[in-house]
Amino acid sequence: MCITSSQTILGVYNRLYSIPLPFRIHIAPSHKGDCIEDGAGARPHFTDLKDAITDLKATVSYEMREMRCEIRQLGQESTMLRRLVTKAINGTRAEGLTLAYEDVPFVNGTMPPKALHKLTSLASISTLFSAHADIYLEGHGIEPASYSTTLPGKRQQVAEAIGVASDVLRHRFGNYNV
Repeated sequence: MCITSSQTILGVYNRLYSIPLPFRIHIAPSHKGDCIEDGAGARPHFTDLKDAITDLKATVSYEMREMRCEIRQLGQESTMLRRLVTKAINGTRAEGLTLAYEDVPFVNGTMPPKALHKLTSLASISTLFSAHADIYLEGHGIEPASYSTTLPGKRQQVAEAIGVASDVLRHRFGNYNV
C-alpha cells in the first residue's frame, strides 16, 4: 500500500507522541513511491492504517482541546492580573486630579465601552448617571442584587471597583454605607 500525504501525518505522530505503530514508513527507491511496511517487510492491511489515522486524529483533537483550554485559562489569568495591577495603580492616584485613573478591564477582559462616561478622577465618578454606574458595576462583576439603592452609593461602589483607595473614599463619601 503506497501513501504520500499520510507519510507526513504518521511521521509527526511518531515524533510527537513516540507511540509505536504496528508498521513503519519505508521510503523505497522505486517508481511506486513511498510504501508502508511492517517490521517483517509485509504490508499491513488498509484497516490498520485507517485505524492508526483515526487514532492520530483523536489524539490531535484531544491535544488541541487541551491547548485551547490552557490558552483560555492563561487569558483569564492575564485579565485578572491586568485588573489587579490597574486597580493598584488607581489606588495610588488619590482623587485622580494629578494623574488620571487608568481604565480597569471588566471581568470578561473587555475594556469599558467608549460611549460610557470615562472614569478619570473621583470628580468624574461623582457625575455618573445611575444607568452608567449600573453598566460599570455589572462589568466589574458586582451582582445586581448587591447594587446600592442610591446613586451616591452606586458611585462609591464604582470607585471601589476601579481601585480608588479606601481613605480617599472615606474622605469623599464619609461613612456612607453602601
